[in-house]
Amino acid sequence: KHLLSQSPKVVLYEKPGILVAQCGYSIINSTTSSINNLYVNPDFRQEKIGSRILKFTESTLKNSHNITNIQLLAHELPHDNLTSFFEKNGYVIQPRCSIETYDDGINLFNLVPMSKKL
Repeated sequence: KHLLSQSPKVVLYEKPGILVAQCGYSIINSTTSSINNLYVNPDFRQEKIGSRILKFTESTLKNSHNITNIQLLAHELPHDNLTSFFEKNGYVIQPRCSIETYDDGINLFNLVPMSKKL
């Protein structure tokens, strides 16, 4: 049985000497997981690698852990397309949650709670 203390897990996609993409997740309970971090190297964006590693992570969660619900909190810069990326991959903005903002001292991020049923 997977517990929060055994998380996070990370799925990596590498080429020799280059981190291309990674996706970290945590198992919350027997049906729910959280995507903690999705990173795609800027040199490899617009090549559908982000969608592929996200689909691979979802497949792993569904088939290896029996997860049926995934949650995430998208940290989106004002003119970024992160929310639309997740929407194109089947995620929806959680209707009962408000979008908050976070100021890290350099950037102001929208914090967008999203989820997907597998």
